[in-house]
Amino acid sequence: MTTAIVITGIGATSPAGFGSQALWDALVEKRACLTPVDPPVPKGTGRLCGAIDGIDAFLDDRRWRRAAGISKYSIAAIRLALADAGLDAAAWESRETGLVTAVTHGAIRFTREFHEAVIKEGPAAASPMLFSDSVLNAPAGNASIAFNVRGPAHTVSGDLGAGTLAVSTALKSIRHGGVKVCLAGGAEELDPVVRGVYASLGLLAPKRGSVSIEAMRPFSKEANGFIPGEGACFIVLEEKDSAIERGARIYAEVLYAKTPLAAARELNTDDWGGTIVFSGANGTSVDAIEEAALGRLFNNIQTRPDICCIKPLVGEAFAASGMMQAAAAAMAIYKGATPPSNIEGAINGLAWARRTDAAQARRIKTAIASAAGFDDGGGLVVLKAVSD
Repeated sequence: MTTAIVITGIGATSPAGFGSQALWDALVEKRACLTPVDPPVPKGTGRLCGAIDGIDAFLDDRRWRRAAGISKYSIAAIRLALADAGLDAAAWESRETGLVTAVTHGAIRFTREFHEAVIKEGPAAASPMLFSDSVLNAPAGNASIAFNVRGPAHTVSGDLGAGTLAVSTALKSIRHGGVKVCLAGGAEELDPVVRGVYASLGLLAPKRGSVSIEAMRPFSKEANGFIPGEGACFIVLEEKDSAIERGARIYAEVLYAKTPLAAARELNTDDWGGTIVFSGANGTSVDAIEEAALGRLFNNIQTRPDICCIKPLVGEAFAASGMMQAAAAAMAIYKGATPPSNIEGAINGLAWARRTDAAQARRIKTAIASAAGFDDGGGLVVLKAVSD
């Protein structure tokens, strides 16, 4: 019999603020948390981004004052998630605790500075501090030290579907790896080089075309690219029986974490009622891939699910965004509310998407975080309400 695994804690550092409630409030209020980037910016692209301000003051831990932003965001999000779950890292069994961190670009700023010093001044000028924190698994390594995680600590890398892979890996760690509590999350930091690359590929909004107003327009005929963002989001996963025994608050049960997105066809949605989808659409070509997959998934049920897009409010933060979607899905179930869809303009094929101006009270039985990758990958995290 498959072990039931539940979400008992959520922590987020996002452009909306620090904590999962800040992210939820931005969703409910349809509040865009975007700010201008420092010039120069490539011609034909916008100036907005989803940036985080005040992380050093919030973290207030001198051990990490020189760490890369992606590590700071991760540590802050994990601290918030553990507090939300009522867990104390100083008191838990560290060898039975796991960590899975999804990343996409990593600490690009540190990589740039390290490389620049080597090129300009030679190998002797290379900074070991910059190098050690620029590798992709640095956020997981730093977080393991910060929170006494001595069980398996994994780093998974990928694009828009990396968050799904993190949840899938965490489930396996609990079911087959001797782990009782596993932290699963994603993190990303803004960098002008990364921004410039996506601008050169014509993926940033607004790219050249008929639409010049800077905004992300998921599933819209007027979609013209994404706005980059940053941050981190982590959830606490543990066995349902253990969570109940310690009196933990349970957000939702994890039903599936499927990769790639094509695996959606394996799921039976006939008995899924009260469903909401937190889409990973970002105003680029991946929207059509996700739209087709969701269409196949819900083709045979009469009641169409609601849909919500987070990224128009906080930007595209890749691995971190996928986890923010999963966190919002869990909160929607727990709070019994459907946020506004945050979709502008005409909807291409998803006629069942509900565009509301305010959050609606509603009993939600199933919530989905969906993501399509640039390589036709991606995946689904499917959550369900826990029976009383």
